[in-house]
Amino acid sequence: MKSASSNNPPNVAELAEILGTTDISKICGVTTQTVQSWIDRGVLKAFRTPGGHRRVKREDFLEFLEKFQFPAATRTTSSQPRILIADDEPDLLDSIQEIVAAALPQSNITPCSTGAEALIQMGLSRPDLAILDVFMPGLSGIQILDKILETPEFKHTKVIIITAHKDHVTETTLLEKGAAAVLFKPFSTAELKKQIEDILKSARV
Repeated sequence: MKSASSNNPPNVAELAEILGTTDISKICGVTTQTVQSWIDRGVLKAFRTPGGHRRVKREDFLEFLEKFQFPAATRTTSSQPRILIADDEPDLLDSIQEIVAAALPQSNITPCSTGAEALIQMGLSRPDLAILDVFMPGLSGIQILDKILETPEFKHTKVIIITAHKDHVTETTLLEKGAAAVLFKPFSTAELKKQIEDILKSARV
């Protein structure tokens, strides 16, 4: 590989402690499948979450960049929103991730398939926005919302609650509790995209 420019290294202070394959693909300018291949072949050191997702520690990623002098690695910026998505339905989790990636190409996305994983990743990535399903194994989206609201480190994290159970959840109650928005399944791509853009825009004001 060609030598990376020393004038444009990744900004270590702004990289999350734990990176997903989507984060790495954006930094390196490759597809997520390529990153997955690096991991599966042992080229890039990684671990798997309880939900089976590949994750890379920041120090391991930086070691990878230095070892291979990767030419496409560019400086990450604080303007890149960090978004956590938690849903135990794999198809919906993938769909939401695709919507977010299309709406905010520069965002750092952390997908989670259980409530427990989401809570762990909350502490690691400190997201600007968390999109949480209500009913998940381990912890519900509402329990995670409560944790976010009571934890000073998460005071800047906005939350969108998603659910298919209108009979168990009332929008008014969740908004009063502190959620930024509530979406009932099935919601449209345009509806989710607008909520994300409006919430992040208001957070920057």
